[in-house]
Amino acid sequence: MNKQEIIYLVKKLISFKSETNNQKEIDNCINYIERYFSNSNLFVKKYFSASKPSLLISNKPTSKFDLLFNGHIDVVGADDRWFKPKVSKNKIIGRGAIDMKGSIAVLMALFKNLPKTKKNIGLMIVSDEEIDGNNGTKFLLQTKKITPKITIICEESNFNVVIKQKGQITIKIETRGKSGHGSQPWTGTNAIEKLMIYYAKIRKLFPKIQKNKWNSMSINIGKFTGGIAPNVIADKAELLLDIRYPTLECYNLFIKKLNKLAEDSQFKYSILSKTSPMTSGNVSKYIKTLNKITKITINRRPEIKWTNYCSDGRYFSDKNLPVIEFGPIGANYHAGNEYVNINSLIDYYKILQKFINKIFCSKC
Repeated sequence: MNKQEIIYLVKKLISFKSETNNQKEIDNCINYIERYFSNSNLFVKKYFSASKPSLLISNKPTSKFDLLFNGHIDVVGADDRWFKPKVSKNKIIGRGAIDMKGSIAVLMALFKNLPKTKKNIGLMIVSDEEIDGNNGTKFLLQTKKITPKITIICEESNFNVVIKQKGQITIKIETRGKSGHGSQPWTGTNAIEKLMIYYAKIRKLFPKIQKNKWNSMSINIGKFTGGIAPNVIADKAELLLDIRYPTLECYNLFIKKLNKLAEDSQFKYSILSKTSPMTSGNVSKYIKTLNKITKITINRRPEIKWTNYCSDGRYFSDKNLPVIEFGPIGANYHAGNEYVNINSLIDYYKILQKFINKIFCSKC
């Protein structure tokens, strides 16, 4: 393992402006990773779905894996300056450093030095996780029949093990009104005011004070549009809501209440997207081994976590495929000054290497 190589790879990957809507840079980044393995003994296959590229890198030509790693190279939008990585005080700073080009760099170096084993080990790299994962992880699992015995989603987890994640719903509420001059509000019907009234009623379906409680649902206004000018009565308005839910039972109960509210208040809504919660399945033996190795490596036993956000892990649990999330240390993902801790990347490499050797190379 070469520390400088990992640092170089992280910086190189960050330099690709692989925002979700920048197809050229997404292609360039995927092509760079593909070329990195050109002289290896690994099997590298590229797939496309709706123009989104994915890579499947493995030690054997198969779709059935004893161990699969999953990661993504797409990032949320940012100013150009955040795609010029810099190193400062044991941190690599830049867009995607922790979410999740740091992990991808470690996996690239790890697979370049993958030990010989009779087991099937693979790496899935996708390019649409920040959107919805439909043309990456979901596409590969459904159409290429990828069936791993255990998958590690290599997102940041501070070396804790994530076994549950909430599901997510995006809901759109639209209202119509009647336009008129702003100085004579009685001559029209303000669509924005109607929408505010409807939202206030929906908000009451959620806890008044929201705390970080995994078993409760949450709601966030992500986007609000309406009207054309201050002196014009708005004749249409639109609200986009992000709702997180822990279980399908919670989801079904919420939809039942929302339908009743919509019927009584005479407003319409549409569900733009829906993802299931992630549950890990039968992973106890893998977690036990991973915990021991992690404690020896960083002198701390991982915590078992349930998180509010979602990942591509949901597509594995949808198919009853065992999955966990486990990744290095960093912060500020989707924000300025995003960084990954360099020492944690080196520890991450060591942990994953030992994990492979312990479970999958005992009879190499």
